[in-house]
Amino acid sequence: MKSLLGKLTLILMMATLSGCSSLMNKVMGLNGVGGVIQQTSPVDNSTIMTVKPAFLCETESCIQSYSATRIGAIWKSNAPNQAVLTLLYDVSDYYDIKYTTFKSINITVDGKDYSFNVTAETKHDNFRSESHDFNVGITKRYIRSISASQVVIPYALLEQMVNAKDCRIQIETTAYKADTFFSNSALIEVGLAKPSIKQLVDEVNKFNNKN
Repeated sequence: MKSLLGKLTLILMMATLSGCSSLMNKVMGLNGVGGVIQQTSPVDNSTIMTVKPAFLCETESCIQSYSATRIGAIWKSNAPNQAVLTLLYDVSDYYDIKYTTFKSINITVDGKDYSFNVTAETKHDNFRSESHDFNVGITKRYIRSISASQVVIPYALLEQMVNAKDCRIQIETTAYKADTFFSNSALIEVGLAKPSIKQLVDEVNKFNNKN
């Protein structure tokens, strides 16, 4: 797997995009990873808070490697006891489109397991991008493949996840099982799932305390 810095560099250095659809816009957002977005629903005036999918870790220390599967979260004031986890599989390849279909997620919080099937059909999208390596003067071209789905969990479980001493997430797809750590890193927090979702939980709790 590429390092987080490498993935962020690729995102920032993309020079040309084609075939971007609403899926990419909804899942990735303007800033790509992390960051709480608060909106008001035009339908019922409810409050919606969203964190775009950010990186999970392949090691507990969360220093050396990061999973191609990302996770984000959505909370709505008209369904305050639920949270939606957004699942994103994001890979780049020189030649092929590489999709996967999400099946289920197992969350282990301080040794206790919680399992959920996905609650939305996996959506797929792809686009072409390129980045220039100024060190060697080479332009690299990629096909970037996106697969996205959702899982509904209790909001109380989301709170447990961000406050746990040990939280691990296994994501099962038709192609693989990803065993990941929902962890902080001593070196970097930007773009990591746990600090991003912790920020969402803090904002939701502030909102609930005011209302």
